[in-house]
Order: sequence, then C-alpha cells, then structure tokens
Amino acid sequence: MKNHVDLRIHSVLDIAFSVRHIDFVDPSRIAYQVSGKLLNVQPDPKLLGFETEVICAQQDENKDRVEVMRYVNQMTFYIENMEEVINESVNGKPKIDKALARILLDITIPTIRGILIGKTAGTGLEKCYLPLIKADKLIP
Repeated sequence: MKNHVDLRIHSVLDIAFSVRHIDFVDPSRIAYQVSGKLLNVQPDPKLLGFETEVICAQQDENKDRVEVMRYVNQMTFYIENMEEVINESVNGKPKIDKALARILLDITIPTIRGILIGKTAGTGLEKCYLPLIKADKLIP
C-alpha cells in the first residue's frame, strides 16, 4: 500500500453472542480462537467490512475443549480514498493488500476486546480477556 488511508469506522454490529453457564472458569484453561473474513458491502463502493468470530473454550476435567463463549461481530469501515488504496477485485470483492488489512484489523481486534469486556461482565469470563493477537495471524 503506497497511499495514505483516509478512513473511519462506519458501523459496528453484534451478529451473535452466547455464553454457556459454567460454575467455574479457570483462566489458565481458557483458549481463544479468532477468525475473520472480508465482506463485500453494497451498495456503497467506499465501504469495506470484516466479520470476525471469537470462540472461547475451556478445557474440562476430561481434557476436552468445551465452548463457553461465542461472539460474531461485523465492523464496517468507510474509506474515503478507496479508489487510491484498492484498485483490484477478485470475484467481485476488493483485493486488499496486507498493509491495509493490518490497519483495519489493528482497529477491529481491540474494539472487539472492549466489547467483550462489557458483555462478559458479571459472568465467569469477566477475568478472561481476549489476548493480544497479531493481525498477521488473521491475514491469509
């Protein structure tokens, strides 16, 4: 990416959230799985979105992983100079380079972390924070 990116968050939507009631949460037995995908937002060609899924699982006494929380979020960005930073598409979806994806994910992941702190307050998961995640791990 050679150009400056002029962007703002357009929308943040909760798509799904569930917490399984469990008597005890041991932060040392918690693992997070985070995945995401690029969304083709229509009809505005200056909108670019990510859908991110966070799954939190705890290892039980039998060493099986039990899903205790699932959260799906859609975050949409308005990129004023979209035509300068994205000039290719693949199957109708914008082809974004890794530098731009990293910028967007560096905004998305901490935002989700904050949302989850609020959503898990008062539950056994309130002390189990989404760890720091390098954006490069989510970029194909």
